[in-house]
Amino acid sequence: MKIQDRSGERFVQALEELVEREDRGALATLRRGLGKPPGTVVEIYPYVVPFLPADPDDRRAWVYFTVAPLFAFHPPDWRSNERGGWT
Repeated sequence: MKIQDRSGERFVQALEELVEREDRGALATLRRGLGKPPGTVVEIYPYVVPFLPADPDDRRAWVYFTVAPLFAFHPPDWRSNERGGWT
């Protein structure tokens, strides 16, 4: 029986919660990783490392360390606008 890895879902949920809580400090910290090689900005470790899979390969860790700063740079806003579209 294969146990499905849900670390990616938990990671995305944690990033979304930073936006919901309007945690500007955390989002600013994550943005420090922009333009830097993934995994080299230790300040973002508390927001990424707890969500890495138990045995992440280098590519998977690279994805997490790349996604977090990009998310913080432009978090999604999924509120519906008055014309039926999304803003």
